[in-house]
Amino acid sequence: RSGSWLAGVVAWSLIWKASCSLTGMSSEHSPLGGQPEPRARESSHFLHALVTGAVLALALASSATAAPPVAGIFVPGKSLGGVSLGMTKHDVLQTWGRRHGDCRNCSQTTWYFNYEKFQPQGAGVVFRRGRVVQVFTLWKPQGWRTSGALLLGARVQQVLKAYDPLDKRVCSGYYALLKPGRKVVSVFYIDGTELWGFGLTRPEVSPCL
Repeated sequence: RSGSWLAGVVAWSLIWKASCSLTGMSSEHSPLGGQPEPRARESSHFLHALVTGAVLALALASSATAAPPVAGIFVPGKSLGGVSLGMTKHDVLQTWGRRHGDCRNCSQTTWYFNYEKFQPQGAGVVFRRGRVVQVFTLWKPQGWRTSGALLLGARVQQVLKAYDPLDKRVCSGYYALLKPGRKVVSVFYIDGTELWGFGLTRPEVSPCL
């Protein structure tokens, strides 16, 4: 099912490319957006949540190629691909490069960095008052891992073994395992039984994207 679904994503991307301005983002939600649901859904629903949020927007960004690390390192409680909470916009641009897409309708300033045109893999950053309050991966970018060598795509049991105790937050079509800290919450995004993403967020910011 995932192959035919991805083909649909590409088709929609082309349609939107022809009909929308390429100077910004047309998404109304952040990647993985939605309201909490009573349980996590299967993989195809998780992917749908991604696409209905920022993935289509990524395809429409005027600067469709950006430069987060090819295989970024997630250091829980500290950084994701070299970006830390509290960084300024200038700091992020110095770390990941200047080419990114801006979400027009997000409640907070949100930048999306994807590797290639019409390909959703990459990372995103949310700012408040000019500083990073949330950073996250998009669509399981290949090679990203924790500082302890836990790769995206690992089984949830491996996450729990490495980082338990973890809190659980059910989001729309997926769930997040949280390692709370006083100023930084480390997030492991889970699709079914598989690790799909990493993130850092302030305690007052929802981990659901």
